[in-house]
Amino acid sequence: MNLRRFEWLGRFFAVAGVILSLCLVAYEMKLARDVAMADLYQQRVDMDLAGYREFFDGAEYFEALVLYHDGEELSFKQESMLQLAYLMTLTSIDSAYYQWELGLVPDDEWIRNRSETALQLQENPLAIKAWNNGAGFRQGFVDEIELLVPQMQDEPETSKNK
Repeated sequence: MNLRRFEWLGRFFAVAGVILSLCLVAYEMKLARDVAMADLYQQRVDMDLAGYREFFDGAEYFEALVLYHDGEELSFKQESMLQLAYLMTLTSIDSAYYQWELGLVPDDEWIRNRSETALQLQENPLAIKAWNNGAGFRQGFVDEIELLVPQMQDEPETSKNK
């Protein structure tokens, strides 16, 4: 009788071990999928940023930045350079949001990025224009920003979210 009990207990632990192994394999597959999805999204962001950089003029940007902070009037090209810089930043932060959502970016890094973005969107009209003219941001990112910057909900709807 005692031998049967040990035999049953041995089989129970063997089955439990197999089930636990399968659970760990499934979890590892989920993590691999998350990393692959984040990598794919980052590649798309890198492609977008490369396209933006084709139009970006660094000298014009720095000149515009000085004029903007001095309260001077900007030419159309200078204003466009500042908006493009904000758009590139927002696109990068959108990617950081997705990686944070998947658990690949630490909370403190995302909170810092989110706070800096919200501050710019509260205070800077060119950042708001870049936000509204954005090629598309993840809906979760849009929702996070709208929680921190309620006036963004009042802005005209554009193709902000993908």
